[in-house]
Amino acid sequence: MKLPLKYIALLVMAALLAIFAYQAYWLVGLYGTMQAKMRTDIGEALRISDYGEMMYRVEKLRKRKHDQHGRIELSANYNVHTGTTSGTSEVVVKDEKNTEAKRTLAKLMRQHKPAAIHFNTDTKETKVLPADSSDAALTTNDNFSTILKDQQNMQELALYMQRGLHSGLDAMSEPDVKYVDRLLTRRLAELGIKGQHRLYYLHKYKTAGSKGMLTDTVAAEGHLPGGRTERYSYETDLVDSYSYLLLLPPTTTVVLRQMAGILGASLVTLAVLVLVFWYLIRTILRQKTLDEMKSDFTNNMTHELKTPIAVAYAANDALLNFDTSITAEKQKEYLRISQQQLEKLGGLVEQILSMSMERRHTLQLSMEHVAVEPLITPLMAQYRLQAHKKAELSLSVEPPGATVWADRQHLQHIVGNLIDNAIKYSGAEVAIRIACSPGRIVVSDNGIGISPERLPYVFDKFYRVPRGDRHEVKGYGLGLYYVKSLMEKMGGQITAASTPGRGTTFTLLFGQ
Repeated sequence: MKLPLKYIALLVMAALLAIFAYQAYWLVGLYGTMQAKMRTDIGEALRISDYGEMMYRVEKLRKRKHDQHGRIELSANYNVHTGTTSGTSEVVVKDEKNTEAKRTLAKLMRQHKPAAIHFNTDTKETKVLPADSSDAALTTNDNFSTILKDQQNMQELALYMQRGLHSGLDAMSEPDVKYVDRLLTRRLAELGIKGQHRLYYLHKYKTAGSKGMLTDTVAAEGHLPGGRTERYSYETDLVDSYSYLLLLPPTTTVVLRQMAGILGASLVTLAVLVLVFWYLIRTILRQKTLDEMKSDFTNNMTHELKTPIAVAYAANDALLNFDTSITAEKQKEYLRISQQQLEKLGGLVEQILSMSMERRHTLQLSMEHVAVEPLITPLMAQYRLQAHKKAELSLSVEPPGATVWADRQHLQHIVGNLIDNAIKYSGAEVAIRIACSPGRIVVSDNGIGISPERLPYVFDKFYRVPRGDRHEVKGYGLGLYYVKSLMEKMGGQITAASTPGRGTTFTLLFGQ
């Protein structure tokens, strides 16, 4: 079952839209994934910058040889019998008692006593006690082997240890926010973020009379970006009382820049798909048009071939059956009519055979320098006689004796086709001007002309300029295709220029 063309086009469009929709869905999902990764990377940049600043402070403390420093001991106490970590607490801190843990830690550090920090990953309880206690450890309620195998737990453990170290260092020296900002700027640049940013170091606390948490800005670095900003925070200690707040302009352009290669490849893929589908639809339309042209060609060819046969048959029939009553002059007229129709029939057959041979690349040409005036003058006389309207033909050759490089017989058919078309597609009378020069023949008329949108197709096989319901000019759209094919075969070319209502000009350019 053959589907109609409109259904094929609809199926192709539906497939193309489905591909577009899937590609858009995939790109949106990829953008969301990369945006989430960018936020994670920015948070990690904050953490690494904070860690770098801590190592900077540790190095400064190490160089102060005459000072005595406290010691922070962080350890995991694993029980081989039970397979779990355990311990007891001396100071247990919930969220509302965060400051108590910090004060306990600061007190131990001022006394130059080692301190231990315990954290329970389930209850979120923080324990601070002297490191020489039998229970001095950073304890968890998880199986230790499980912690080592689970990457997320390992990351949490490392984060807790970093925050514990931070709490101890903060008791001995204040964080250097400028140094953090310098490290952070470098990290952000590595992520492709090179615009302005603002970094705050905040202290959150709760007083006896306050209903909620209060926040103080301890330090601020950088320039506040204009317009909408994105916020990133990082808690620096275990009791969540100190934190960094980073304000950045939206990272949409940064993510899109990172996706540039993927977006470019997707656009190229979509463009190729559009071109392929467009070419497919165009091919289908051209095949449909070709089928219609072939049908028209069959009908017109039948008419064109039957007409000269019928006229010649009628003339011969009159000569055979009414010879006693026909004068010698009438006999000559009937014979002339028969000869004209047979010549017309021969010309049609010659065109079809020539195109068939050209398609099989077996057309043989006899190329020579052909003098145009002796060849065109008899053609003009012939078409003046057989035209059924007033036809004025004029010829100018400059210089006299000008020649073109062509096959004589086929050149005669080419010029004859152009003259015949000029006579057919004109009004009650026509003026045809033929101008020749070395390597060039121009045929102009004052006929009905061809519209600009139809002009590019006049040399296509089987193409005829549509004229509504008018069928006064018969043909099957092979004449100009035949002319162009032969001109190209002879190494030349043909061009057309036309103005509707004012006529058409065909220019033949020949090779050397």
